[in-house]
Amino acid sequence: MKIVTLNTWGTEGPYQKRWSLLLEELTRLNPEVICLQEAFDPELVEQIQKTLGFPNTLISLRSGLAIVTKFELSSEQTLAFETQSPTEPYVREAILAVLDTGKNEFAVANTHLVWKSEDALVRLGQVKELMKAVKEGKKSVVLAGDFNDTPESPAIRRGGA
Repeated sequence: MKIVTLNTWGTEGPYQKRWSLLLEELTRLNPEVICLQEAFDPELVEQIQKTLGFPNTLISLRSGLAIVTKFELSSEQTLAFETQSPTEPYVREAILAVLDTGKNEFAVANTHLVWKSEDALVRLGQVKELMKAVKEGKKSVVLAGDFNDTPESPAIRRGGA
């Protein structure tokens, strides 16, 4: 199974050119599941759906997160983190979906954690909330997103615990 995760960088810079390159590459890769961060414009998600023929999407425009897939969504959830940075003017979230392949089900969680280095404890709190939510599902989980951290950081190491 192919799963792609990508921060689309929102509508910053020459985003229309970036989108056409993204659609070309997604067509070439032919994934079954796509997790996007900074997808604040629903037109991008619609273009991906149309280009790849993917009928199912879970999207949170508020946090710019999307899961686009060919698989049926048997459940979906948006988790607004209680742990938020006091310096960011928006709410960080995770979106979670249970996907049904026709043979089995698995969960996909997609998030975009705080990015400032001084928010390391906030990021750790967000990871703890996310891990609690995915463990409640009792299914195999694919965790995707922009974690804004290094593999050695407490937040990322905590995620593997």
